[in-house]
Amino acid sequence: MNQESAKLGSLFRSLDKSGTGRLSKQQLKDGVKKMKHFDLPDSELNALFDRMDTNKDNQIGYTEFISATMSKKVATSEENLRSAFNFFDKVN
Repeated sequence: MNQESAKLGSLFRSLDKSGTGRLSKQQLKDGVKKMKHFDLPDSELNALFDRMDTNKDNQIGYTEFISATMSKKVATSEENLRSAFNFFDKVN
């Protein structure tokens, strides 16, 4: 596992407050809203969730999360991801 995958895994686990290995839309929204310099309106957060939820089960699994966050289609920018990593590095 490379360093980027490890950080994304850590980010996923910090968002997964229930420990189910799956993220609800609310968990994603709560996590994103805590990040500095990553302010998205609910409409964009809903769209982000929908793009990440590739199997359309209204949850984001670990594999979906890793695939989506490493994909340029979903990640808004490297800078925003770096801000997310920095935030969760401080939290953990």
